[in-house]
Amino acid sequence: MTDDLVNTSNTASPDDAAGTFDALADKSHEADTAIAKPDTNPGTNLDAESATPMAIEPAPKPEPPTALEPEPESEPATTAESAAMQVKPTEKPLDDVAATINKTISSVANSINKDDLTKFAGKARETISSGASQGANTVMEGFEAVRDVRRAVKQTNAARTRLKQVQDELAENSALLAHREEVAQNYTDIIDNQTTLRIEAQNHMKKLSQIIADKQAEEEKLRQKLATLRETHRQDLRPHKAKLEQAQDKVDEATKAVADAKRALKLAESQHKDVVGRRDEEINYVKQSIEKSTAHIEELNDELATLTASDSADKNALKHTRKAIAKEERALDRFHNDIADITEQHRRAIENALTHLYTQRNSLDFAQETLEDAKREADERKANYDKLFKDAHGRESEVDKQIAALTKAITDTQKQLDDATARRDNAQSLIDEAKEIHATPELTEELRNTISDTQAAIEVQQRQVQNLEKREAKLREKTKQQRYIFIGVLCAAGFIILLVLLSLAHVL
Repeated sequence: MTDDLVNTSNTASPDDAAGTFDALADKSHEADTAIAKPDTNPGTNLDAESATPMAIEPAPKPEPPTALEPEPESEPATTAESAAMQVKPTEKPLDDVAATINKTISSVANSINKDDLTKFAGKARETISSGASQGANTVMEGFEAVRDVRRAVKQTNAARTRLKQVQDELAENSALLAHREEVAQNYTDIIDNQTTLRIEAQNHMKKLSQIIADKQAEEEKLRQKLATLRETHRQDLRPHKAKLEQAQDKVDEATKAVADAKRALKLAESQHKDVVGRRDEEINYVKQSIEKSTAHIEELNDELATLTASDSADKNALKHTRKAIAKEERALDRFHNDIADITEQHRRAIENALTHLYTQRNSLDFAQETLEDAKREADERKANYDKLFKDAHGRESEVDKQIAALTKAITDTQKQLDDATARRDNAQSLIDEAKEIHATPELTEELRNTISDTQAAIEVQQRQVQNLEKREAKLREKTKQQRYIFIGVLCAAGFIILLVLLSLAHVL
């Protein structure tokens, strides 16, 4: 016990001392009730002149995460209020503390030897009583200071813990939002890629049964039989396949001939159209001249009729008009002759173009008939080949079914099958997730709003932590003297008790 007291007196700190004397606070409950209580309003400023620090309550957890609102600042306490807040223990509680200590010492002394310790106990009782009366106020002030510092530390730590929780929530939600945005942005690629992977996995799963069959002796025997059967079928089908290929070659050649004939016919039509077009263009030009000449003759006839009807007609004008009419009529006759000449000039070219066009149409008809004949022959060859191939394939399928039956009994490659299944399921899971995210953009927006609120809450919470840290530091600085005095009193009391015990041990 003495060693513990010595260690306590040598290693005690202001923060640790409060834990040591929590029990003392419980036993002195009546004394505490008589002491003026500190203001515990959250966020109250510490007054530089007040003797008791203000406790700061931890902020509540936001739902959804919101910042802890900074505590309202209270008005600084006046000098009178600060004085009123000083620890003022009443006389009765202080006497009770002294009486308790005296009673404990007396009990220890009496348990040893009342006759030998009467004088020593009386002196000790007098010393402790006088010391308690003078130092109780200082001790209680120190005790309250240590307790308030511990409370401030707890509140600061609670605020830091809450800040860490909100920051972790922000990191988690930010990662989730980034994932949802990435999936939404690459939705098409994810669906395409994962669908391809899923199909590949499914195809691989189907091929695994064939791999298993390779490991069985009976399967090998069946495969040899199947190989022999297929070789026989290949030899039997080879001539039919050759005839089919020849027929298909004829179809290809006939198709090419039809295409060439169509191009030649199109060219012949174009040439005929050009020849006829040139003839018609020249005839139309002459016809326009005829129309103009006819119109001019009609005008001159009208003018001649007007002059003839006039009693004072100018003979020279009549003569000039008649000459003009005769000239236009000769030109009109010449234009009509030009039409006949133009028609004759282009007749041979048009006939040649028509002959060429007719020839190309006949060539196209012949090529199309040849193509139809080639197609019919190819269809017949293909039908015959398909029938033979189907029969051969049917016989081969019987052997394949036996191999498939053996494959189902093989489990050596089950792991590969499980891996392929896992890849398929994973691809399907990614597809389902992408579809869910693509179909619920409102959840992404809600998450984005939540992150924005959380960021605002973190800023407020950081300010709250800073305020609590500043208030804790201020409280520590303000109560440093009271706490050190309290620790000194504790050490002194422990040393006195140690001396008493050592003296008792020496007496015994």
